[in-house]
Amino acid sequence: MDLAIDAHGTYLQRTETDLIGYLSERDGIIRIEPLDADLTARLLREEESITNVSGGLRIDNRGMRDCAAMGHRFVMFCDASFPRPDGVTMEMVDDSGTVVGHDVPPGMMREFRDRSDVIWMADGFVMYPKRVGTSNVTLVMLSSPLKVPKPLRARLFYPSMTSAHMMCQEFGVGGEDIAAVVLGVDGLAGGQFL
Repeated sequence: MDLAIDAHGTYLQRTETDLIGYLSERDGIIRIEPLDADLTARLLREEESITNVSGGLRIDNRGMRDCAAMGHRFVMFCDASFPRPDGVTMEMVDDSGTVVGHDVPPGMMREFRDRSDVIWMADGFVMYPKRVGTSNVTLVMLSSPLKVPKPLRARLFYPSMTSAHMMCQEFGVGGEDIAAVVLGVDGLAGGQFL
């Protein structure tokens, strides 16, 4: 489905139905469902209840809050062909706000491969040893931009397994190879249509 876009690349139709049709044609997206306020609140509570990961590292699910704060929220059920975000989705940040480590998505691997100022902690995660101090760190889970026509603005977030499972149950989606991705969108006409 093509969206009505003017010569300047501005999206003219701005309904949830139009956006769902447009996004549904992208690689890897199997299904998209709007999230109402109650389900968004349940997801937010679930994500906020996760305060530590293994090893006692604090966690901040900032990306879920980003998406929940947007005017319209959706869940996209995606398979492995859905493109991973181009940018960083997880940062280790110390109490002073200094980023001491982060994930390295495939699109950034070349940039980091030969750097001497990082230590590879895993295949896709680096730390900056000169930045590590004595303060505590928090693992901050970030949202990522999703390219959509102007004036729309969209962010996506990969929630925890428990939240993803909750959404799959809520919408009757099954399969171990299916990811549930939260999407927040600003710029659609009117309120959330449900």
